[in-house]
Amino acid sequence: MESIYLFDEYKSYLNAQVRDNIRTRGYRGKLAKAANCQPSYLSRVIGGNLQLTPEHALGMTAFWGLSETESDYFLNLVHLSRSGTPALRRHYGQKVRAAQESHRNLKNRLDLPQIKTGEAEMFYYSAWYISALHVLVSIPNFQTTQSIGQALHLPLNTVEECLSKLKSLGLVEREGERWRVGPSQTHISKDSLFSKMHQMNWRIQAMGELQNHERDSFHYTGLHSLSREDTLRVKEFLAELVANTTRIVRDSPAETLMCLNLDCFTVDR
Repeated sequence: MESIYLFDEYKSYLNAQVRDNIRTRGYRGKLAKAANCQPSYLSRVIGGNLQLTPEHALGMTAFWGLSETESDYFLNLVHLSRSGTPALRRHYGQKVRAAQESHRNLKNRLDLPQIKTGEAEMFYYSAWYISALHVLVSIPNFQTTQSIGQALHLPLNTVEECLSKLKSLGLVEREGERWRVGPSQTHISKDSLFSKMHQMNWRIQAMGELQNHERDSFHYTGLHSLSREDTLRVKEFLAELVANTTRIVRDSPAETLMCLNLDCFTVDR
């Protein structure tokens, strides 16, 4: 089932749910029961001009197992469709667009700790190897200054200086000769002044990997012509890919350090 945030009208989402469950026996009857309405009324909503009430909509969101924010979005779509004045339509239209924009913002979907703004953020994202150091010490084989320096090809004094600064920020801890990670991941918000710096740092590293032709690396570039509507679907798919990757990584044993860069943009602006 596609993300609810790709739908601008509640009836489109309702029809998509029905189509996806067409082989589920008695699905429409169960949905009507959840909405506390007659199956005949639901059929007239799906195929006619009748509208759901907010009460109907709330019952459906519980039946579908939507989250609180997804339920609010569906209810706003219902209110938008039922609006009787231009002012009310603008009101709910703004709520719908705000929810779509919030959903597209990765920092609202990944639930990762944030580096505080200011000097700490400037340090953390100033060079590629600082974030690499932070994550690398989560791997047991790379928790000493020497092993980290060998893995990242860095001078030992640079490793020590960076780890000491990370320690002052509470991001790593030292136990004897070994370093351990604090928060396992961080995510810089797209509105940060240092976001572009962080993105460019790791894309430069990717360019180096392209020249090295590492067998276990994966690189892909494609140019596609498609509808504007489908560009939103592709971006939603990629955002969900990032969210799914984060969930996999969160429970994965720390054995190796991997970089994932992802770009998707319109060429003919």
